[in-house]
Amino acid sequence: MNPAPLLLFSLVVVAAPSGPRRYSQLAIKDMEELAPVLRSQVAEIRIELFPDGPIIGEEERIGYGVPWGERRVVLLAPLLDRAKKVWIKGPKGELPAQVILMDPVRRVAILETKVPLLQVGLRNVPVREKRERKVDDEVFALVSTAQESGVVYGVITQDGTDPEYEGHPRIDLKLDSGMPVFDDTARFVGYSRVVAFDQDRFMLITPEMIRGAQTATASAFRKPAPEDGKKRPWWAR
Repeated sequence: MNPAPLLLFSLVVVAAPSGPRRYSQLAIKDMEELAPVLRSQVAEIRIELFPDGPIIGEEERIGYGVPWGERRVVLLAPLLDRAKKVWIKGPKGELPAQVILMDPVRRVAILETKVPLLQVGLRNVPVREKRERKVDDEVFALVSTAQESGVVYGVITQDGTDPEYEGHPRIDLKLDSGMPVFDDTARFVGYSRVVAFDQDRFMLITPEMIRGAQTATASAFRKPAPEDGKKRPWWAR
């Protein structure tokens, strides 16, 4: 009697994709899916102003910030000039906040809420570190935090190593109001540092600058005196 034939089976193992999800500016679906991710990582900052400013009738200012921990948001410090009250708005609502750090030199301010930001749909952001930034890397930003808002994209044109830019990376997106910028895996690269007197409107405040402000002595925001312009680099005069 012949032995039963042996049946050989081969097992094919399909490896799961490794690493974070990457988004491409060339894929419409990617841009549609990236928008809600960024809306959970960008806080709208609503600022009630004291009525003594140069613009008649300016009672409120809107800016943007990025979650920096469970109850904190970091933002462009000059946005808080003449601030009376501040609120942080996310996809699920709005929270009052207080200023806990102000560094006008680095243009960094930090707000803090009494309850976690997750209550309004905001989550702490992953960070792209300085050593990972390269010229020509893709960057992405929201047009606004509105529900129907889309995403704009560009590239890093200067990685911040040029002494002329004092550590600030430069991108080819013209943003304002402190809008945060992210890489193709939705990691935080920096936020727009632009204020009214800047000549270069494409530079970013980076995570390492934020950390530097947290470890330095900070003070209340002040408007630059006229002679300060002589001390600032060309791009900030």
